[in-house]
Amino acid sequence: MGLCTLDAIRTLRRRGFTLEGLSTDAGMQNTVRRAFADAYLEFAHDPDNDRGTGATEMAALAYYEAAMDKITGDEGADNSSLGSGAVTRAPWLGLLPYTRPTLMSLAVLQAQTTHGHPRGWAAAAVTTLLINDLLNGRVSAPAEPELLLHAARIVDEVREMDSPLMQVMVEELDALERSCSASRRAGTPWRRPWTRPEARRQM
Repeated sequence: MGLCTLDAIRTLRRRGFTLEGLSTDAGMQNTVRRAFADAYLEFAHDPDNDRGTGATEMAALAYYEAAMDKITGDEGADNSSLGSGAVTRAPWLGLLPYTRPTLMSLAVLQAQTTHGHPRGWAAAAVTTLLINDLLNGRVSAPAEPELLLHAARIVDEVREMDSPLMQVMVEELDALERSCSASRRAGTPWRRPWTRPEARRQM
């Protein structure tokens, strides 16, 4: 479905959409959601497809298929899924040469098509921007401490974006902020919540 996500964007560009201003244009956001859902439905119904998506995605797409022209991006909203499938698709978007708000918006919109929990949307946005930074040398190495610190900075960046898409994720971004607070303090190592105290003392 990651390739389908990119194919949906290619289809939009062929139709003349530049995706500039996507972060604040509600009408364009619905157009993009529909393009994602159309691409995912084509994938789901492809007779050559032997790589079925998860139950969450299939159920959300069934809602979309029933809604047809009334898509709002909320068709998957009753599944409360935290968005593992949406995050799996998100890295592909990090390959694209768009502005940061546009990349954030694409990540959130593709997530909203199939997953109903803002935590999944927020995680998809941060994942997309993190991959984009890795590819463009904004973070020097894929070492865990540095990546976690950089991810914390991206959370702050997303929170500062002027977009209704960001506003619906505020609580989840706040939760990510709290989770990353230790790693943002100079000299403080990232501590996994499941790590035993004695193990932490050895870090």
